[in-house]
Amino acid sequence: MDIKKWQQTFKEKVLDNPKYKWYRRGVYGLSFAYALFLGITSVPYYSAIGNAEACFKQGDYPRAETYMKEALEQCRSFGPDYQYDKRTVRVTNNLAELYRQQGRYQEAEPYYRQTITAAARNFPENRPERAVVHNNLAALLREMGRYQEAEAEYKQALSIWQTKVKQPDSPQLAKFLCGMAKLKCDQGQYKEAENLYFQALKLNERVVGKGDVDNAYILANIGGLYRETRQYEKADSYYREALKLDLAVLGQDHPDTACDYNNLGANLREQNKLAEALPYFDKALKIRLSKLGRQHRLTAKTLMGQAELQRRLKHLDSAETLVRHALDIQSKCLPPNHPEIAEANDILGLILEDAGGSKSEAAVQHFQKALFIREKLLSPDHPDIKSSQEHLQNAMKLAQKPQ
Repeated sequence: MDIKKWQQTFKEKVLDNPKYKWYRRGVYGLSFAYALFLGITSVPYYSAIGNAEACFKQGDYPRAETYMKEALEQCRSFGPDYQYDKRTVRVTNNLAELYRQQGRYQEAEPYYRQTITAAARNFPENRPERAVVHNNLAALLREMGRYQEAEAEYKQALSIWQTKVKQPDSPQLAKFLCGMAKLKCDQGQYKEAENLYFQALKLNERVVGKGDVDNAYILANIGGLYRETRQYEKADSYYREALKLDLAVLGQDHPDTACDYNNLGANLREQNKLAEALPYFDKALKIRLSKLGRQHRLTAKTLMGQAELQRRLKHLDSAETLVRHALDIQSKCLPPNHPEIAEANDILGLILEDAGGSKSEAAVQHFQKALFIREKLLSPDHPDIKSSQEHLQNAMKLAQKPQ
């Protein structure tokens, strides 16, 4: 049977026939009633997911999780195949993102994979969501140090986008290229990373314009690449470009602007320009305290940056106070095996090692904590594990020396 021909005949003979006006009204009435029913039954879901996303943006992760789980529970009322409903896909993706932000990688991965399965069943091949979900999983795998798996997911996202979605001038493609660039940077493949970042930047600038704030994220990442390869002047230039865009569009009190200040402070610190670095960390901390609060992980991250700066200034008491404050915040807002807790323990270990004396043994304990967390999260060949092992070995040698 020719379905299209049958539909056209039905439309002409029934829907458009004045004699069947009653039928048309009945169809429209039933459709409206069903739509109204769906809207009413979805109110608790949309209330929960809206609250969850608002809390997530504010950095209130515990409340965000509560609301997301409430939204997921509401999804169960959508029928036996609720897990494939688009509303459920939104919740599972958001839960995965929440857990990734908190470093709860083992909890995030199943939700990402569930989202991929549901998106494959629920969305046509040419829908952007089909590619985006693979990109999200790739970001998680990259952060876990599972580089080969991450690369496969990034390639899958790019393949879907290029062969099915076919939107070569979309800013979303620039985000995929940025993700792949981060992966290459983590693997030490800096030239490939640089090429990918500039592809992303060129695409984004062509599509949204050079003055668009979305470029700031890419510029900051390029700055990070150059900082990591010790090309500090280049890094400074790109960090300042990012700051200029964020200041112009978002203003001087926005969390993204705080990120720019934090990056500039870290870059100056690595050049041993410690006095110049200090005000940038202070600005970043002021914004984060104001906009994100005292118990946010990014507030703790700035405190860690300040602690390392104070260590290099030989203000060890001040450095220790700052990093312990960061660890206290992290204990309240992050799971115990988060990578940033490993980083904070690493910094505290260096501070205690510099202090020497009776603090040398404590330094060993903090390096052990950092290594323990990293070994749980990352692949054995991850550079952070190598760094932790070296710090631990050096601290153990110093602790064994007679004081």
